[in-house]
Amino acid sequence: MVQPVYANNKKQKGYAVLYIVILVGSAVLAIVVYYSWLASFSLRNEFQMRNSKQARYLADTCGEVALEIIRENESFSGSGNVSSIFGGSCEYQVNIIDSQYGEVNATGNFKDTERKVKISIDKSGSALKATSWRDVADF
Repeated sequence: MVQPVYANNKKQKGYAVLYIVILVGSAVLAIVVYYSWLASFSLRNEFQMRNSKQARYLADTCGEVALEIIRENESFSGSGNVSSIFGGSCEYQVNIIDSQYGEVNATGNFKDTERKVKISIDKSGSALKATSWRDVADF
């Protein structure tokens, strides 16, 4: 039996629509996966930034603790730490270069992040002065 010509056209049109639906669906799926990946990357980056800021705050805190110790005892030279503060810890090292100048190296640790600050101090005159307060990679 011979099929009419219009019957073949309907089958071919059905396949074309099916291909278009598959292609459009694949494109939409790729876009959704890409934006999901971007969102997860952004969240991970936000957590790292928050941890880094917290570690910096801890390093600054230890630097200020060390400056207070130096203010109370001008001949102090040594190290110390502050543990379990805001879920992290910090440590400081006071190095007196001569009777007037010195430096404080402070390190803050929060989760897996570490930040360091170096504070240069001037003890000349009647007041203790921080002449420089820098975020450093290493001492």
